[in-house]
Amino acid sequence: MKSGTTSLYEILRRHPQVDLVAEKESSELAAAISAERFAARIAGSTARVAGEVSTAYMQAPVHDQPTRRAAELGKNLRLIAIVRDPYQRAISHWQHWVQLGRESRPVEEALLDPDGPYRAFSSYYRQLGPWLDEFGFDSLHLIRLEDYQTDPTATARSLWEFLGVDARGDDDGVEVHANAATDRVVAVGAGRRIRDLPIYRLVRPLVPGNARRKVSAALGGTKNRQQADPTGDLRARFGELVAADVVELQAHWPQFRWD
Repeated sequence: MKSGTTSLYEILRRHPQVDLVAEKESSELAAAISAERFAARIAGSTARVAGEVSTAYMQAPVHDQPTRRAAELGKNLRLIAIVRDPYQRAISHWQHWVQLGRESRPVEEALLDPDGPYRAFSSYYRQLGPWLDEFGFDSLHLIRLEDYQTDPTATARSLWEFLGVDARGDDDGVEVHANAATDRVVAVGAGRRIRDLPIYRLVRPLVPGNARRKVSAALGGTKNRQQADPTGDLRARFGELVAADVVELQAHWPQFRWD
C-alpha cells in the first residue's frame, strides 16, 4: 500500500502478453468462492501470464495473507512485490487514511504506535515472510519503487524476464506515475457506498478514469490536501521501529537501502 502498486498495475496491464483478470484491489484470494472464480479466469486466459494486483496481500494483521489459496493456483505461480522507503510509505499511508476518515491521530502519534498498521505495513520482510515460507525466494520478484523511478527501463525488463514475457522496446522506458496521495480523488460518503456495491466492479472498467474521478468529486470525494507536518526526528524514531525488519530484508536484498 502506497508504494507504487497502481503504477505496477498499469505497467502490467499495458503489456500485450499479460492479462490482469481482476480489477486492482479485487483481492480475489481473500475468500474461497472468489478464489475459485479467479483460478478459473486464469485457466481460461489465452495470455502468456495472468493474475491480479492487490495491496491486501501485504497488510497483515489487518488482512489475512491467503497463501494456501494462492498455492492452489499451481506450481507456476509468480509473486511480485513493490516497496518503497518505509517512512515515506507510512507518511503517505497516514495521509490517505486521514482523507478517508479512518485516522484522526496526529502523524507522530499514529506512526509511532508500535502495534499500529503504519509500522506493520512498512515491515516488508514480516509481510513477505508467509509468502516466502510457502513459495520460496525464487518465486518472488521484489521491486524498489525508487529504482523504478530512477531507471524504469531496467526495472521493467527485469520484471518481464521474471515473468517470461517479451520486453516492450521503447515503451519500457516510459515511467508510469499513478495515484499519488496528493492528487488522488478518494470516494467518501455516498461515493464510497456506491464503490462498495458489487455492480461497481462490473461497471468500473467501462468508465474512463477521468470520468470516474469527476463522479467521485461530485459525490463528495476530494483530493488529499491533508499534509503531514512531522517533527524533525520522526523519521529516526519510526526507523527504530522497523530497524530489525529492514535488517532482515537487507540480508536477502542488500541493495534495498533507504537514507
